[in-house]
Amino acid sequence: MSNYVNEKISSLRRLASKGVSASSLDQIIGECSALVSDGHHVLAAYVIRHVCEEINDSLEADIPHADRHSALTNSIADKLSSILETIETNRTNVSPLLEDFISTHLSNLAALRFR
Repeated sequence: MSNYVNEKISSLRRLASKGVSASSLDQIIGECSALVSDGHHVLAAYVIRHVCEEINDSLEADIPHADRHSALTNSIADKLSSILETIETNRTNVSPLLEDFISTHLSNLAALRFR
């Protein structure tokens, strides 16, 4: 991986380690957009960006309450960290992790809607 890609992945890992907040979501979306635009890890970056955009949009739709934020972000930061660690250590198959990430996100959305 080039230094540029390593820097982007490291930056994303630092952001994920801080948890998922409104400010970190914006930064994650920006870093993933840069990776997608540059053609690096396009599938992973696109999936992460899309999920983070959906979480961000959902949080902005209403005044974010702690329980709403928790419902939307439950386990997301941990799964994001796993994906990024896999990419950073050059393990090739992130597809199962991406599927789990998406599944968790969809479950979180469903749980929130049926509250």
